[in-house]
Amino acid sequence: MATSEFANLPREILLAVGKPYMNTSNVDVVAGLFNGAVGTFKLCERQDAGDDNAYPKRPWLQFDVPTTGRITRARSKRAVQEATRNGYVFESAWIPIESQCLTLTVDRKSGVACKRLQLALVQASAITVHKSQGGTYSEVVYEYANTHPQKSVYVALSRCTDINNLYLTNSSGDHCFHHRDANADKNMAEEFERLQKHKLDIVTHRYLHVLATAFTQTPISR
Repeated sequence: MATSEFANLPREILLAVGKPYMNTSNVDVVAGLFNGAVGTFKLCERQDAGDDNAYPKRPWLQFDVPTTGRITRARSKRAVQEATRNGYVFESAWIPIESQCLTLTVDRKSGVACKRLQLALVQASAITVHKSQGGTYSEVVYEYANTHPQKSVYVALSRCTDINNLYLTNSSGDHCFHHRDANADKNMAEEFERLQKHKLDIVTHRYLHVLATAFTQTPISR
């Protein structure tokens, strides 16, 4: 069955300590654990504590933004106590990620259903520009191409928080940067022009017009 049928819960995940992972669902939006949030995998609790070959139970991730997951960590006292009791050592900035369970009805007539218990995570060492929107990263390697739209190039280059850690590469070995400031998106420019010609008559515009007229009127001397 497709991953999308299970609310983006993957069928299988390869877990590796030190690698980045991305949330595939809105775990806790208020805490910043939304779909697309990326954190580094720091620790993996096992079903049988002390057995490195046991089935993974709960991963702990650290996010670049210090506030991400802070509320979740405060709510996870049981998980913290359990991990501590089982001998796991972790830092205060690490956030526990719980598995999610989703049931999918295969046949409504017979009542046959499938259940998937899985972590809402995917490996994120390499992601698309679209998926990176809204995120910031300490290091970025961007596979640049002159065919990329201007807006995609902007998104990719602006994700890195340190220009010294921003690297551009491509499969052809081309060292030229083909995009310019004036290289506007044609469709976007046409849409803005259309909107300018067909402005909506809203209450705000009426108020602004009245205020502008009031302040430009010539005062009458007595």
